[in-house]
Amino acid sequence: MFHEATIRDAFPIFAQPKSKELVYLDNAATTQRPLVVVDAIRDFYLQDNANVHRANHRLARSAEGCLATVRSQVQAFLNASSSKEVVFTRGTTESLNLVAQAYGEHEVEEGDEVIVSIMEHHSNLLPWQRLCQKKKAHLQIAPMTSTGHIDVEKLSILLTKRTKVVAINYVSNVLGTIQPIKEIVRLAHKQGAVVVVDAAQSVPHLPIDVQALDCDFLAFSAHKMYGPTGIGVLYGKERHLAAMAPYQVGGGMVRSLPDNGYPGYEEPPYRFEAGTQHLAGLAGLGAALHFLEEVGYTLLQAHEKKLATTLYQALDDLPNVRLINPSVPDIAIAIFNVQGVHSLDVGMRLDAQNIAVRTGLFCAKPLMDALGEGQGAVRISCGMYNTVEEIEKVVTVLRSIS
Repeated sequence: MFHEATIRDAFPIFAQPKSKELVYLDNAATTQRPLVVVDAIRDFYLQDNANVHRANHRLARSAEGCLATVRSQVQAFLNASSSKEVVFTRGTTESLNLVAQAYGEHEVEEGDEVIVSIMEHHSNLLPWQRLCQKKKAHLQIAPMTSTGHIDVEKLSILLTKRTKVVAINYVSNVLGTIQPIKEIVRLAHKQGAVVVVDAAQSVPHLPIDVQALDCDFLAFSAHKMYGPTGIGVLYGKERHLAAMAPYQVGGGMVRSLPDNGYPGYEEPPYRFEAGTQHLAGLAGLGAALHFLEEVGYTLLQAHEKKLATTLYQALDDLPNVRLINPSVPDIAIAIFNVQGVHSLDVGMRLDAQNIAVRTGLFCAKPLMDALGEGQGAVRISCGMYNTVEEIEKVVTVLRSIS
């Protein structure tokens, strides 16, 4: 049973000598891993290491069982209607590229429209931009409100019968705002468009029910939700995946390969999982899902709400800090600049005090330009192991920077 005071103990990095008194506030980029995740990866290599779909020996069966178990875990985690709707990828970026190429290439034609928001991470912008350039389609940019949320009213005006795809983030990796996905999906479906959700920043902070959202595709990465790098998930409605051609071809995704003619591809999800999966990473993903379930989103959200309020108010009170978030964020993410000091220098000054933050444009240049911060900013992003005392330490250091 976890509570606020014991969560941090689950993460071994904070007990390492070189990480003594580490204040890690770069969680929107990647989170730290609890010991159960590290152990799951280690145990896979020590006890179950073999390839799947290739053999019938004991180790191969065990690895195959791990793959099937984690797929079922993800299905339950997302409340997907079938495990066939869960595709394993290298992460959110690959998942979104998969949809843009395997779905978009077939469905988007010259003169059609794809809508993204001004708030998108480059991973949910560049694949659609490239698709539109190739297909001679139109890329439309949905604006945001003064509170940092998608402007649903203006989005509804952009939506037409020519709109084929709406690609939107669930939580902004810059402003920490939660977008009204259910309403966006409802409006898009009225025009016959599919909705692709970038959930990389939402999965660590709030539960997701894809059937309740009714989104068509949804992507997330394990490494942003206390799991390993190099493994991610694409959820897709079964009817969409069944109609899509493979994104990559190779071993493990063909049913038949005649001497003459075209191969017969496996059914989803296997047709989208060419080659060998990151099997040890899958074991780590399964452990991360179980860990999140044990902590529970109720505790997690209450703790992070306190962090978000504390962080916003503390930064807003500093006379030398220009806070860019328009209001208290939905998720504990804050971006700011220190007057007269470049963001990179601020990051280095904080690092000298063993405080890890992110600086730059956060792979969201259109949004940063719209905010008037095209030269970059500093981002603090909290995770479940962060504390109010750590925020106070950051504030003390920032107060001394000039």
